[in-house]
Amino acid sequence: MIFSEALLFLMSLLVTVGQQQDILTGERAETAINSRASPPSSDSTEAQYCNHTSPPSSESTEAQYSSHTSPPSSESTEAQYSSHTDLTPRGSNQTVNNNHTFPQPKESNETVNNSHTISNSSNVHLQRLAADCRDKNFTYKSCQKIFCQPWEKCIHGNCVCKLPYQCPKNGENVCSSNEKKYRTYCQLKSVECSRNSEKFSHFGACSLGHAAVSWQSDHNSQGIVLFSFNQTLQELSICMNQKNWTMHEANVFCRQLKFQLGAEKILTQTELTNRPMVTNFMNWSNRMRCRGFETSLSECFRLTDIEKLQKKCRKEKIAAVKCYDYPPDKKCTNEEFTCVNGKCIPLENLCNGIDDCADLSDETCCKSCSNSHHCKSDICIPYFSRCDGEDDCLDGSDEKNCTETSKPKDHNEERHLLKSSLAKISCGISNVTGDFEVHTLKRSKRLVGGEEALQGQFPWQIAVYDGTRLNCGGVFIGGCWILTAAHCLRLYHMSDYVVRIAKYNKRDVAVNEEILPVEKIIIHHDYVPKTYQNDIALIKVVHVFSEKECIPLSHDVLPVCVPWSEYLFRPKKTCVISGWGYASGDRVSILRWAELNIFGNCSEIYKSDFYAGMECAGKMDGTVDACKGDSGGPLVCTDERNEAYVWGLVSWGEECGKYGRPGVYTKVSHYFEWISNHVGRALISKYNV
Repeated sequence: MIFSEALLFLMSLLVTVGQQQDILTGERAETAINSRASPPSSDSTEAQYCNHTSPPSSESTEAQYSSHTSPPSSESTEAQYSSHTDLTPRGSNQTVNNNHTFPQPKESNETVNNSHTISNSSNVHLQRLAADCRDKNFTYKSCQKIFCQPWEKCIHGNCVCKLPYQCPKNGENVCSSNEKKYRTYCQLKSVECSRNSEKFSHFGACSLGHAAVSWQSDHNSQGIVLFSFNQTLQELSICMNQKNWTMHEANVFCRQLKFQLGAEKILTQTELTNRPMVTNFMNWSNRMRCRGFETSLSECFRLTDIEKLQKKCRKEKIAAVKCYDYPPDKKCTNEEFTCVNGKCIPLENLCNGIDDCADLSDETCCKSCSNSHHCKSDICIPYFSRCDGEDDCLDGSDEKNCTETSKPKDHNEERHLLKSSLAKISCGISNVTGDFEVHTLKRSKRLVGGEEALQGQFPWQIAVYDGTRLNCGGVFIGGCWILTAAHCLRLYHMSDYVVRIAKYNKRDVAVNEEILPVEKIIIHHDYVPKTYQNDIALIKVVHVFSEKECIPLSHDVLPVCVPWSEYLFRPKKTCVISGWGYASGDRVSILRWAELNIFGNCSEIYKSDFYAGMECAGKMDGTVDACKGDSGGPLVCTDERNEAYVWGLVSWGEECGKYGRPGVYTKVSHYFEWISNHVGRALISKYNV
């Protein structure tokens, strides 16, 4: 009885403290003047919008657009979230769905496919896996992670087949396995991609002959690799070099023999039952190499690459392969990794730069790599792909700091030609050389501080005016289109808005500054004002110039690139924010900029206020942050090619420059498909077109 009374007393005390806290929260919201407003309480709506505007009540819709926005308070969840029901944190790449089939690398008793206990030795290999993408089933067809082939384009995150007429017209004739001539390699591959009825035979005229593979079978699914071409070259065995004959080549060979999941392993002669009975050999030289996507072994070389035929080859160098011939419902053991295609491979083959899975799923979620190059998008690529003149990492880092670029192999020259022939948009290159590049800043107080920009340093920066008042920032993405935050705009006041390009000083009108009326405003269809979910909008300006371009390009006006992948830039990346917001509590006239870092744990910081399509950036000590007047402005990151991408749009935050509370941005890559649906894919697609 005494215990019950004590418990009741304690509960009443907690309720009293909570009520006092609510009162204090309301008082803080009313006094937040020179920083972002605190998260709003349910009874202090009007006071919330003094800087970064807080979520509005239904009675004050217009107030939400005045400035930078704050997240809803946890004390008034039910009242503020009446317009939606799902309050589960869904951070862009911070939260992990545990209902996946990939093994987790944290503890020795974790399971693969929820059925196998993982040993400590296996954990060493599993720890290479990146946790934030294991459940997403990435493969060589996932353009969130890799570049599509020239005969493919990226749609909704997947590489899909182009139609043959969409291929570049220049190139060499090729012959198919059905002895049909195609104008270019790209055209044949696009047909093969969509219909699977044609396969590559060889470069050149069909009259040259026909390429084929076979094997000297040692078992139902294993044997010695044999290559034939017409009557000239018959059943040549391959004398391999272990560095050049890898699982890439083995997978291609087995696929050509109708083993859809490729090879199980490369065999040694001691694993063969029968003694090899071959007399002619072709040397698999340095000029021969498969990338793994090929469907015919002859795609990996040209006939001219076949060196003088050999009569001898050391027994241990004769190429032999065991193809993967297990039923599709085979369960992988606790020492195996389950590929997306269902294939089981040894855990030791994870993240080594070699496509053992035959769908690349063993190389697409790797936080570290063994004997290979690690891309920042958590892809492992083989070392021979580094400095080969072709970007394999999304940000181009595999072609950075190259003392010498290797000449493309002859058989790859056609693919290189195809890639270089694809039309590319020009974006993200500032004319102010060197000033945009990231370097160490003096510690001035926030942007909320930063430094004054140079004229033309951020040629994509846009000012959105509501009448005569600078309302928000924005970013030029090409054509007639501007990106900004949804909370900056009101559809029913469209005539009040104008867009100013080449704006630099708020108080002066530059010689080349233009004021453009607004033709159309498109706010994201799932924008939720109370939670700032999908806080993104498009502005289309009126084409007022006589030039063909809607907005003529100049030294001070250039489009920024739009990111297509959420893995292009990763946590800790240093990026740049620009705007005319407050600095040390005072308004500024000159465009300012500052450096800040992308955060990877924002769902842990903001809990249920953080949703998919949001990104955090700033400094944990609060020394750099966006603030009032910066809303809708761009967070820009630069890749290894010095191409600038609008990674985020200033959305909301909890006070300006508060310790441990970084600013929250709309993650633009999350909305690439939405943007492209409205402005046209060709306008913003830098790659995978």
